[in-house]
Order: sequence, then C-alpha cells, then structure tokens
Amino acid sequence: RLSALKMDSRFKTIPSIKSDELPKLSNYEMDLLKKNFKIRKNDDEHSLFVKSSFDSIRILNITEKQETAIILNSEISEDIIEYILIIAEPHCSAKIIEESISKNDAALSRNHLVEIIIKENADIQYLSIQNLGNNATDFSTKKAYIEENGQIDWFDLISGAKESISNTQSDLLGNGAQSKNKGFFICKNSQKCNIIGSSIHSSDNTSSDMSTKGIVSDNSIAKYDGLIRIEKNAHNSKAYQKHDALLLSEKSRIDATPTLEIYNKDVKCGHGASVGQIDKEKLFYMQSRGIDESEAKNIIIAGFFDPIINEIQDEGIKNKLIKIIFEKAGVVY
Repeated sequence: RLSALKMDSRFKTIPSIKSDELPKLSNYEMDLLKKNFKIRKNDDEHSLFVKSSFDSIRILNITEKQETAIILNSEISEDIIEYILIIAEPHCSAKIIEESISKNDAALSRNHLVEIIIKENADIQYLSIQNLGNNATDFSTKKAYIEENGQIDWFDLISGAKESISNTQSDLLGNGAQSKNKGFFICKNSQKCNIIGSSIHSSDNTSSDMSTKGIVSDNSIAKYDGLIRIEKNAHNSKAYQKHDALLLSEKSRIDATPTLEIYNKDVKCGHGASVGQIDKEKLFYMQSRGIDESEAKNIIIAGFFDPIINEIQDEGIKNKLIKIIFEKAGVVY
C-alpha cells in the first residue's frame, strides 16, 4: 500500500485532505497516523506549532520499491498549515518531488512540516522546490529519522517568497544511517532567505554530507546556519558541510555560520564556507577572448552551480532543477 489516501491513477500524485476530514479515514489509515504521529523531544517550536494546528495533511506509507516518482505538488491560494508524514518501510525506496507555487502573487503565509521515517535499509530521495509568489511568506521544516542502514537524499531549492525560512534536519539514529543534503537558493530583489541545515549523528558508522550553494543579488539578504552534531556514542562517523554563496550586487548581503559539535574522538569531520563576488580577473579574461560581459557572467554563474547539480544522477530531477535555477537567476543556459 503506497498511501493512506486516494491516488490519481495517471500519476503517483498524493492529494491533501483537511484536518476536519480525519474522522473519515479507515481503521488502517487511523492506525498508521496514531502509530507514527509523535511529539518528539527535539521538536522545535515550528514543528510543535504545525503538529498542533495543521489544517491540511498528507500521509504516505511506502511498502515497496517505487519505480515512478511520487508527486506532492501544491498550488497555494490562501494561508495554510500543512503537515506531511511519510513512512518508508524496510528495504523500500522512492523518489518524491514536492513543488510549491502560489497564485497571482497572493499575500499569503505557509507553515509547512515534512517528517520522513526511514526504516531499516530504506532509501528516499526527496526533491523540494519552493517557488511561491513574491508576496508570500514561507516557514518550512523538513526532518528525516533514519534507522539502520537507511538513507535520505535531500535536494532543496528555495527561489520564491518575499521571506522564507527553510530548515532541513537529518537524525541518523541507526548503525550505518546516511544522509546527503544538497541545497540551492536564489535570493534577489528584496527577498529575505534563511537556510538552516543539520545532521545529528546518534549511532555508530553514520555519515552525512551537506552542500549548499546560493546567489544573492539586488537588495536581498540571506543567512545560512549549518550544524553537524556527533553524539558520544556515534563512533566511526563521517560528516562534512560546505556552503558557498555568490554576491551579485554591492547591496546584497549574506551571513554564513557552519558549526561542528563533536562529542567523541573517533570521527572524521570537516566544514567550510565561502562568500564572494564574480571574479573580475575571470571576467576580464573571458571578455578578452571575445565573450561579452553578460554572457561571461552567465557562464560563471552556471559553473558555480555545476558541482552540486552534477552529483544528481536522476536526469529528470537534474533537468528540472537546472531549468528553475537558471530561469530565476536570469541565466541563459
């Protein structure tokens, strides 16, 4: 059984239901919700708010390998508090694509929580595209709880909303659990973007890799906070985080804070952050070879994103990200 909700037979598209429709769920569906809906000790204020106040919910129970991507697209036209709960049973895998847009640049607010429970040897790829209108505000939290030898691959693109906070967290709970978090953000005009990423290692032989790249232009402001925490009992763990940002105007601004918290010595960890502008020497060199300034900047911006994009093996996901990133960044690709 793939989902606790009805599906469109043409696509693996999961609709949402309103919270007041919960009594209409079957016994199976209610049991699934009761078993997996929890208030966790490390829930932040936003997670607690959504869990206590959601007016829309989607539930997926993945019980076998899914060959076709599961679609969770949303077209938002009013304020919404949305909760998505995904349970990947042992040895299952799936690719999930969530794209959020809003109508007519409506002034609206979205509070959004995704929780993914990844059981033994399960593998989930989750592509999230936040492309809301210019007058929207977005507060999004995504969490994965990864059991023994499970894996989560996050691909996160933030390009919309006048103000957004995107928090992605991986809790590596079981021996051999793995997490990859590849993030992109485009902050322009007068947007304010806050990107938060964390990997919490609580068991032996766990690994995580966080890489974020973004461009900040015009009068926009961006902030990045990254955390790797290795607990005392998480021996032989490996973790790395890297953040790179490109400033395209003198008035744009970004603050980057990558953090390591390591509570045992048997680990391999690294972190770094770089913030800079387009290299004037590279620009001059390209212009001296007959490439005009606008095209040269396009090539440099495209090359800036390439390292992460090229890590994406799924061609459909890769092409979708390329199209949106370069369209939002004003790059002719």
